[in-house]
Amino acid sequence: MSKYRKVLEDLLESSEANEYLTKIPKTRHEAWLLTTALCSISILETLEELVSLVETGQRTKKLERKKVD
Repeated sequence: MSKYRKVLEDLLESSEANEYLTKIPKTRHEAWLLTTALCSISILETLEELVSLVETGQRTKKLERKKVD
């Protein structure tokens, strides 16, 4: 997932994205682009947190099983 996050961050750092980020969107298209980029980053951050929680939970379950066995 960090690969996709990097792509989004690179896109946001591009000159075209900076143009959108530094002004109030004047058209629906500009607003849509900005909203899509921000939502995508938010979704990726949430997914990264969920993956981390699942991985942590799986490690915990493995340790619990070893203790029981």
